[in-house]
Amino acid sequence: MDNTAMQIRSFDDRSKTRMWVLRYKLMFEHSIKSLKHINKDAPSIIDYGVCGGEILSEIKKVYPKSYAFGVDLVPDTVATLKSMGIDGAVANLEDSFLLKKKFDLALCGEIIEHLLLPDNMLYSINHNMNDNGYLILTFPNSTHIISIIMQWIFDLPPYLGARYRSIHIREYTYRLVKLLLKAHGFKIVRRLGTDIPYLPTWMRVFSRVFPRLGRNIIIVAQKVAPPNKNLIDDTSIIPDVTHLVKFLKQNKQWK
Repeated sequence: MDNTAMQIRSFDDRSKTRMWVLRYKLMFEHSIKSLKHINKDAPSIIDYGVCGGEILSEIKKVYPKSYAFGVDLVPDTVATLKSMGIDGAVANLEDSFLLKKKFDLALCGEIIEHLLLPDNMLYSINHNMNDNGYLILTFPNSTHIISIIMQWIFDLPPYLGARYRSIHIREYTYRLVKLLLKAHGFKIVRRLGTDIPYLPTWMRVFSRVFPRLGRNIIIVAQKVAPPNKNLIDDTSIIPDVTHLVKFLKQNKQWK
């Protein structure tokens, strides 16, 4: 089974359910804050990896004149979205997805860890975005305390990491994502952590101050530079993480 087939199989049932987990609530909260900065009565929003369409539908309640669009790998997901009156398209985000329309806000929740290479998607997000638009991106945090305990004490892979029979095929840390976004023309303006696994929800107050404690990290970034075609054309394999850091720094789009 190739990666695309595995991802479709994993998320096929997801389109038929509605979720409103903490991560979605925080993405929605910061979507509204970002849209207030954009200050338009009819903003445009695109969601890459829309799942059940929960966040887009909630944003539409606050901004009824807004234009919302969702992209997903699973056809049933897009059909569900259209049944809610929201436009959408089926696409594999491993490939470029370039549109003529430009958007003010892009959502990308828990997607990059499912892609072999996120460069085509991040290039597309930048290309499809208005200047100074916002991106809200989330990913599983590979360095939170439970992952460290699992590796050092139990000799197991990171919690929700890229492991045997996992749908996650890449692992990310905040620093790596920051470098990656900078190379793709985005500047991080806010970050926060979600809940801490196995601990009471109220303890999330600590992950707000120290995001690396959280199960997931949520990033709000602003477009400050154009798309970076170099990262599409250069298909280098970089096994050493120190060389990867150097490679991304050399490709940064802004100083």
